[in-house]
Amino acid sequence: MAHKANDGSLHTNRNMMVQRNRSLESKSKMGENSADPLLSPVSEPDGDEMGMDNTDINDHLANMHEQDGKAHSHVIHHGDGTHTSHHVDENGEVSGPHDHENLQALKDHFDQFLNEESHEGEDGGY
Repeated sequence: MAHKANDGSLHTNRNMMVQRNRSLESKSKMGENSADPLLSPVSEPDGDEMGMDNTDINDHLANMHEQDGKAHSHVIHHGDGTHTSHHVDENGEVSGPHDHENLQALKDHFDQFLNEESHEGEDGGY
């Protein structure tokens, strides 16, 4: 189910739609007409476009954690078989970017990240 923001943009979850509406409200109050950094493409040195830069992604994850207190992850698929991941753990600790050379490396990283989360507080933990 898609959630429609006040500007007509569609979002896959309600939290993202609410965040977009808040962003629109704050910009209209401030009189800004600049583009939303979470939706504006950022050109990389090699000319590729990611939807967000690393700071935007980490800020977004921290914001999501503030809203619900849960761990979240963000993965960028680069189209050449490589991936980049970012995470926020249940304590609000943001990490990333983590570069992965292929899908198996990404899966291994997630296995490690999830195992560390489940063993948090144990000896040798996160």
